[in-house]
Amino acid sequence: MPIPILTTIGLITKVASKLLSGKPKEAIDTAITEIVATDKEIQEKIKEENQFILNYEGTAKDVPRVVNVLRAIVRPYIVITSWTTIIAFIWLNRPIPDKLWYITLALTGVYYVARSWEKKMGF
Repeated sequence: MPIPILTTIGLITKVASKLLSGKPKEAIDTAITEIVATDKEIQEKIKEENQFILNYEGTAKDVPRVVNVLRAIVRPYIVITSWTTIIAFIWLNRPIPDKLWYITLALTGVYYVARSWEKKMGF
């Protein structure tokens, strides 16, 4: 979710005035205008890219339900399988390989932390 432009300008103004203290007000205003213009260009390019993807791939309502379910199952299945393997090692009193820990923690971090963060941010 993009930050509203007024909030962006306010933040940039505060930061620029501290970083460029001692500079003339015109220099600060010019720097802020350039940053805001660049931000608007980037947001427009992101909108264009999202629209291109929607036009190319279609929306989720166009995809059959079976395909959506299969796509949604893959990541949880892998994470649950890796944790089940670790629990099996513990249950059998065997040492858990280091690589298994690293892979499981990485998968869990990506699936549960990164995905929830993406959804909160609106990606």
